[in-house]
Amino acid sequence: REWAKTVLLDCELGEHIAPAGFDDWGKTHAHGTVLFAEYGSRGPGAAGERAAFVRTLREREAAQITYADFIQSIPE
Repeated sequence: REWAKTVLLDCELGEHIAPAGFDDWGKTHAHGTVLFAEYGSRGPGAAGERAAFVRTLREREAAQITYADFIQSIPE
């Protein structure tokens, strides 16, 4: 929602994925606070122009995102 963070790394995206990649659920006011990003997506759902608020990560940025960091960020 207003503070969502979603990053897709090296994902196979099927044809059921819309070209926009993500949906803001009409919350355009949250574009400055959310993070919707991807790197290395492939497959039919990876084709097309992503929504303006979706970031395409560079290799260096993607390499800094680790599974351990993600797990540690989950509140207990």
